[in-house]
Formats: sequence, structure tokens, C-alpha cells
Amino acid sequence: MTLAARHRATPVIFGAIAAFSLLNILAVIFGVGIATWLPDYLVAGSVSFLFAVCSIWLSVFILLF
Repeated sequence: MTLAARHRATPVIFGAIAAFSLLNILAVIFGVGIATWLPDYLVAGSVSFLFAVCSIWLSVFILLF
């Protein structure tokens, strides 16, 4: 918001789009590298564990606040 207030909107929007695209491209490259390097059962186990932990944390957060 600070950049949008100080500069024109078009360069700020294109900069944000470029940064978001670069971040997602790096995430996909890193994810593919991890998925090909680790066995399938380990990837599936870690994803299911993280999903369970995040869903429990989110449920507790919603109930408390």
C-alpha cells in the first residue's frame, strides 16, 4: 500500500505480479525437486501430517477467537 500511495499504480501492480510469479515458479521447481528426490510414501506422509497439524491449529484458533 505504501508503494501504491507513493508511485503510479501500473508499475506497482506489474512489480507485484512479477514477484508473485517468480515466487510461485521457485516453489514449483523446489516442490518438483523434493517430490522426485524423496520416495512417494514419505511425501504423502509428510503432506498428510502437515495437513492434520494445520487443520487442528486452525480449528483451535477459530474456537479461541
